[in-house]
Amino acid sequence: MTFSVRQLIGAVVVSFSIGALVVPVATQGGQANQAPVPANQPRFMMVEFMKVAPGKENDWMKLERETWKPMHEMRVKDGNILSWAALAQVMPGDESNGPVVATVTTFRGWPDPTKTDWEGLIKKAHPQTPPDTIFNQAESARKIVRSEIWQVIDQTATPGSGTK
Repeated sequence: MTFSVRQLIGAVVVSFSIGALVVPVATQGGQANQAPVPANQPRFMMVEFMKVAPGKENDWMKLERETWKPMHEMRVKDGNILSWAALAQVMPGDESNGPVVATVTTFRGWPDPTKTDWEGLIKKAHPQTPPDTIFNQAESARKIVRSEIWQVIDQTATPGSGTK
């Protein structure tokens, strides 16, 4: 059996995320604005693979850390997602595919991206910046080339192994 680079990257992203990111909602600050979600409800991960334009790696990293992360922190606090992470490919070490990065967002229950009010989140997290400016910055820093949804079947984790 052979695997493509993309399949290998996907397996690595999912393995890492399951072990390091998927933790109980209570450790992420609870669900302030929603009724509690049953703990036995299935968990899913949305993995978005991106290509970063050559020379734009720092722009992408700054965009994720300073622009998107605060919005995802609000989503965790509100109980809309369990976690979010930005990841950069380390192996394989060649650049045949160019810089490959990804974001992983974990959900309790089926993820429905159409329910996210991105403009509202941008206005709350970055009130001085018009949403179109942020969307244009994202488009110039990276291109989403593939999105996948994975179901978490089982996992083990140490207490409090979530990320900040």
